[in-house]
Amino acid sequence: MHTHIKIVGWLNIIFAMVSIIGAICLSAILTGSGLISNDQTAITALGIISSVAVGTSILFSIPEIVAGIGVLKYKPWARILMIILGIFDLLAFPLILPALFGIYTLWVMFNPETQQIFEGNPQLVE
Repeated sequence: MHTHIKIVGWLNIIFAMVSIIGAICLSAILTGSGLISNDQTAITALGIISSVAVGTSILFSIPEIVAGIGVLKYKPWARILMIILGIFDLLAFPLILPALFGIYTLWVMFNPETQQIFEGNPQLVE
């Protein structure tokens, strides 16, 4: 299960970073579009939209990064946070990749061996 735990941790960190980078790219495109239009209303509206997109992405990505790092360090609180995030991934059902990742995350985090690892069973911790 150690390999699965590491996969879940790293994928969470990677998906969160991709989300942040994507939001920043979207922000640059929207802001640039507003500036190209040379319309003050478009500049303001697209600036607000891009700020909200980046802020929301960062807001939702920080717990994923924190949980990913915690899981890689086998912290018990990180397992609980990862379960919560896995449930949120299931709520994105129409999007197949997040839903599949949520199922995989929950399978790994609810596995009895994983639970023993996070409870500090000395025979199972690396």
